[in-house]
Amino acid sequence: MKTINKIKKRIKTIEQITGKLVEEVQITKEESEQLGNISSIDRVKIIVVDKLGETTKRNCFAYNEKIKDCEILDKLYCKNEECKFYKTNINKKEIENSIKKYALKHS
Repeated sequence: MKTINKIKKRIKTIEQITGKLVEEVQITKEESEQLGNISSIDRVKIIVVDKLGETTKRNCFAYNEKIKDCEILDKLYCKNEECKFYKTNINKKEIENSIKKYALKHS
């Protein structure tokens, strides 16, 4: 519970500083381990990063941990800017199956 309160405080601080509602908050791997399977706190999506302040979205389906790069796009856009392609609700297997079904239907 101590970790959840710490993250809630981080969210509130960011909202006070920016004057905007927070949609995502970064947490460290250590904090993530303490939270277990929690993926959001108070409507705010949790993003696990190696270092707070880092913008790389490691929970995106296209991020490859081994090569530390995006497998879908030509570069890791999220490292320096907002990536319009960022997705966590799909995986590569689903995309492959969808492509196969489409190809069969249209061949």
